[in-house]
Amino acid sequence: MSSILDNFIKYTIPAFWIVLLVVQAGIIPKIVAYSILGIYIFLTVLFLFNNPRLFMHKAFTVLIIMSIATLLYFLMFDPTLAGFEYFAARTVTFTMLAIAIYYYHDFLVENYVKIIIWFGFAFLLYGVMTNHNFGGRYSGPFWNPNSLGWVASLLFGLTLFEFEKGRKKYLLLIFFLALALMSGSRAAFGGIVLAFLINGQISLKSLLFLIFAFIILMIGQKVASQYGFHTGLERLITSEHTKHGLLSGRESEWIYSLEAIMKQPISGYGLDHYAHIPDEILRKHGVFRVDRGFAANPHNSFLAVMIQFGLVFGTFILAMLIYYIGKIIVKGCPRKSLLFMTIYSFLSAGVESYLFSVSGFEGFTFWSALPLCLMTIYTHNRKKVPS
Repeated sequence: MSSILDNFIKYTIPAFWIVLLVVQAGIIPKIVAYSILGIYIFLTVLFLFNNPRLFMHKAFTVLIIMSIATLLYFLMFDPTLAGFEYFAARTVTFTMLAIAIYYYHDFLVENYVKIIIWFGFAFLLYGVMTNHNFGGRYSGPFWNPNSLGWVASLLFGLTLFEFEKGRKKYLLLIFFLALALMSGSRAAFGGIVLAFLINGQISLKSLLFLIFAFIILMIGQKVASQYGFHTGLERLITSEHTKHGLLSGRESEWIYSLEAIMKQPISGYGLDHYAHIPDEILRKHGVFRVDRGFAANPHNSFLAVMIQFGLVFGTFILAMLIYYIGKIIVKGCPRKSLLFMTIYSFLSAGVESYLFSVSGFEGFTFWSALPLCLMTIYTHNRKKVPS
């Protein structure tokens, strides 16, 4: 491969993550991300002829199965242009991941997470410098506070795993923790807890630390509430029947999503309806898409895939993902940062509809971390086998 092509493939995954992040903030158009995928259409054909065996590696089985399931659903239930566009975008993204991970696994293991951390820090710092609307839930460079919370929590966990103890690590952790709490995102708060659970074993010292941290957070929440901030902690401990409670409207969206699933349980609603609640169900409950206080999507990726693919295909896809998540937990991913990326992005999909989107950075985080984690496990096990 030429040096230009070599570097393009090497940096594709972190570069694509960065592009999707900036697209989410509305700073650049989606066409930039689609342009990268367009280049990979030609690379896919090239590698299918030159080295088709790379796609058969065990680390990419989950991507192959997902692509085949999408193709079968397209042929059986959604043979439309929109359906084909979704299938093509999803498959090319998976191909991009397979090619980059196959050839540059070691580079990505050492550098993907670090690139995310440092670019994420610079980007969130830019958000703090340009968005001074600190009243209520803070959104930083994004329009949605949940996006800020999701990224800040991810970066907090990755920093916890990747850096040695020192001033730099603690300053980054404080910065990311502060933004996660200011966002008021409950998923972000859960991500921080998950990072601590994955990072260490339960001991008297860790229990005392958690108790101390909880006391500090409670004090911080009280202070924040005096200035109008709605922190993730506040939204967790407030009664679920209040405006900022535990579910805060999610229960209605999940009920509507279940109704949508039962309305078309076998065929689903189509590949381009990955976060969809039909208008007729919304009207039945007196809700309209233009309502500012209500987002007309399932806010749950596991319900969303059932709406999109139907119960048969949706159940198969979820069972497959749960199997592979269990596999990396049981086998033990040697890189804890990759394990955290995979589990966090999967679990937090329970409160957002991003996992099966073709253009969201949250979903890309999961689909890039899972095969990279699997490849790391297989490579590590192979090195342990005596020659």
